[in-house]
Amino acid sequence: MKTFDEIITDQVRTVSVVGHVRPDGDCLGAVLSVRQYLKDNYPGIEADAFAEEVPQYLRFLEKDIPIFREDNHRTYDLCISVDCSDKERIGAAPEVFERALKTACIDHHETNPGYADVNCIEGKLSSACELLYRLFDKNRISRETAVCLYTGMVHDTDCFRYESTSPETLRAAADLIEKGFDFAKIIRESLVMRSWKEAAVIAEVTEKAVFLPEDQFLYAFAPLELQEKYGAAAQDLGSVVSSLNEIAGAEVVLFCYQLDRNTWKGSLRSKEKVNVADFAKDLGGGGHMRAAGFDFTEEPMVIAEIIRERVRKELSL
Repeated sequence: MKTFDEIITDQVRTVSVVGHVRPDGDCLGAVLSVRQYLKDNYPGIEADAFAEEVPQYLRFLEKDIPIFREDNHRTYDLCISVDCSDKERIGAAPEVFERALKTACIDHHETNPGYADVNCIEGKLSSACELLYRLFDKNRISRETAVCLYTGMVHDTDCFRYESTSPETLRAAADLIEKGFDFAKIIRESLVMRSWKEAAVIAEVTEKAVFLPEDQFLYAFAPLELQEKYGAAAQDLGSVVSSLNEIAGAEVVLFCYQLDRNTWKGSLRSKEKVNVADFAKDLGGGGHMRAAGFDFTEEPMVIAEIIRERVRKELSL
């Protein structure tokens, strides 16, 4: 595994950091931790962070860090893509990545084929932030960087509940906590607490969900009309699939929510037996064994039937 110093060569004076569309905790934590680590330890380098609109529950991360939402038309010496399994899924300012003199990809998705000049991909790790923790010099991680890394780790492990959590993951989290921040508040306010409209959406989506116990499969939809009913947007729906995944007996959960009149987002979760990353990859997306996603334009019932049949086949039902 490379060190971060090997990626940031002596010739680099300007760096941009990008992540994937609709950034979650691991993506935003990774983007901002790289930018903060560069700011703290590389005084000769100018670094800029790029990310789409940040969900309300993660806005504490961007408190002191300016974030570009769109292309600023600069050509950077190096562009680092983090937590992004496919170049086509870069969110804010993909042009910045294409225009950079050199590119790097730091990612933990097993479905990532490698698309940069330098690729550092560790598909077995819990999160992009855990990978960055391993790449960084531990003695040079500031409290501010630690907050970003810890947030990414707890979000992508669902507070250390996925099998991707290893003893090394927990040791890394302990080391970061020693930097002296309120780790309990991060979990409480960004993972546990929900806005009223988010809770209302979860309640209605759960009520209308379809559970097929004989297939060990559950699916639910949130069309635009339902989102508009509660004044919710895509960034308010991140916890819905996790809530649905708490239902016992559903080995695989599919949650589809409409992004616009033509496009839907599918989120998959599994508990023990099924690798949903394979499902997502076949549908043009990607992810991890227990959590994956994809975009689609078909009717959601068509996708639900495809996933149902895959689940039955995987479980030999």
